[in-house]
Amino acid sequence: MSSVDKNGMSIDKDDMIDIFGGPVEKNNKTETKKEKPVSVNMVSGPEDTEIKSLSDLNPDMIEKKDAVPFKIQNQDGIVEIFVLVNEITNILKTELKKFINEKLIDNMLLKSLEKTALKSYILKNTNWNTEGGLRTDGTIDIERVLKNSVVYKDNIKNIEEELEISLFNLNMIRFNSIKAGLDKEKYKEFLINFIQKKNVMEQGYKKQVVDFINDKILNKIIKGSE
Repeated sequence: MSSVDKNGMSIDKDDMIDIFGGPVEKNNKTETKKEKPVSVNMVSGPEDTEIKSLSDLNPDMIEKKDAVPFKIQNQDGIVEIFVLVNEITNILKTELKKFINEKLIDNMLLKSLEKTALKSYILKNTNWNTEGGLRTDGTIDIERVLKNSVVYKDNIKNIEEELEISLFNLNMIRFNSIKAGLDKEKYKEFLINFIQKKNVMEQGYKKQVVDFINDKILNKIIKGSE
């Protein structure tokens, strides 16, 4: 049985201040020229904002690969999942910097990882690198994940459960905190731009890895937060 449980955690004002490390304020620095935001008119409903898997994209844009069943116990599979998760974290940060001070964003990303890791063996101490330095940007130390995953080598079902629940809870805290920190229109703009950039970035990953992150984690969280 997994050591963690999914929970639909809500974020109130005090939680938000705790997660971000202070009241969330608009980034007041002088703005440089930035990308023109995608018109919200492009999104007519939840079905349009749902994250696409590689199979939903133009086949000509996708590198053809042999269909190999995804095995979570494979070290390469675990590594690719967490490389993708860290790239998603970086996209979150990039899009949030348009609205929130970077220091507050880093604090939210780190604290959300620390909170999740308290109840997740697979994420235990992954907010520290192998040299003992704190990963202040909220990304996950993959080498520590691999060390933690050894305990599951003879129980494939449990490691899949642990990965799904731990990453779901981590991202649930993050998206709930972001939604609480932005007004409705800014959150919608953030979400549209985040999804677009993520869809482009994930084309370099195996379909099984992308579907695992999208179908089991992000689609459920994003659809529930709209």
